[in-house]
Amino acid sequence: MRQPFVGLVLAAVTGIVAADYFSAITGPILFIAILGALAGLRWSFAPLVFALVGATFFALHSARIANAPGDELVQIAGAETRPANVIGIVTTEPKMEAIGYASFLLRLHKARINGQDFQKPSRSFENPGH
Repeated sequence: MRQPFVGLVLAAVTGIVAADYFSAITGPILFIAILGALAGLRWSFAPLVFALVGATFFALHSARIANAPGDELVQIAGAETRPANVIGIVTTEPKMEAIGYASFLLRLHKARINGQDFQKPSRSFENPGH
């Protein structure tokens, strides 16, 4: 291939898109990625390098989007919109949307939704009442 960075970019995009659809890193996927890395170190074969780059971006993107605290809160509280009392720190300036809503990032410490209290001790939410 005369333009190797084009292949690397395509491999990275493929890894990221695949991670959006299959976001969990499992044991067999990790094992295959390690075997590919070892084979890539032993033999410099361009398609193998591109596959390794794709697998690396897949792993990085999967690790970033799996088990996010926001996903845990949605599982606890439900996906529908409902009023909540929250305690936390606003970390960004509010951005006004065209429909009148403001969005901002919030470092959440406590939340009360439908009479249930939830706390965030470290990275995940817990329900102290259960």
